[in-house]
Amino acid sequence: ESYLYVFNKNQIHQITPIVSSGTLDHTQTIISSTLGCRSSRSIENVENDVYFVDSTIYSLGEVANYSVLRTTNVSAKISKLFANMNQSAITDVAVIYYDKEETLLVAIQVGNVTNDHIVAYQLGYKAWTYWDSIKANCFLDYVDSNNEKHLYFASDEKSLIYELYQGLNDDGAAINRKYKTKQFDLDKFNIEKIWQNWNVQLGGVYGVLTVNFYVDGSLVDTTVFSSGTGAITSDGWGTEPLGTFPLGLEGDYAEASSSEANASNDWRWHTLA
Repeated sequence: ESYLYVFNKNQIHQITPIVSSGTLDHTQTIISSTLGCRSSRSIENVENDVYFVDSTIYSLGEVANYSVLRTTNVSAKISKLFANMNQSAITDVAVIYYDKEETLLVAIQVGNVTNDHIVAYQLGYKAWTYWDSIKANCFLDYVDSNNEKHLYFASDEKSLIYELYQGLNDDGAAINRKYKTKQFDLDKFNIEKIWQNWNVQLGGVYGVLTVNFYVDGSLVDTTVFSSGTGAITSDGWGTEPLGTFPLGLEGDYAEASSSEANASNDWRWHTLA
């Protein structure tokens, strides 16, 4: 069944078409009488749902499956990211759902001039990504002659159009990323412990990884190793069927090559100690 959703500043309405004796009519249902949408550009179909932005990101629920809906704050877990959002520029928010990556991208304005941050929600992982270096004022997805989908955005900063989700660099510059683990104290911080044979399992990424070890907040050791190259490589756990090699492949195989290497190699195993 088809519905029309009407958003105003403080309300959301659902319009249901009715055909009676050859005459087209409709009924109106108020979904919300206190919450609306101040940014028409932010209303986006996401699978069977409708997402929109007001003070933060909301959804209507499974609009394709349920006739009775209620608004849900989708971004409650990252509410702090919206604390510095420029509310006066809410009408400039740009949104797109890129179904190839199952990701909703929301460009918001934290500064005083343009959209300068992107909040991305990955539906498959129910995970959030926060980019503070992309100034996007609009998005466009495009299917080329090979039936490949691409995602572009227009930048207010340089008056250029960029493509997302392609290549291994950021407009020619290396992509740097930091990840901090939790503190490993086994819930007994007052007892000294010795950790041996540290290992890390990485996704299928390329580049140089620097691992810093901290004890009681102080840097005590640093290990640097490479995780593949720009070419397709094969190494570590998961690159061969179980039984072909010992489980885990003892030792460090950062650059081990294989004649059977292919793009399905999604994991690499490294011994850090």
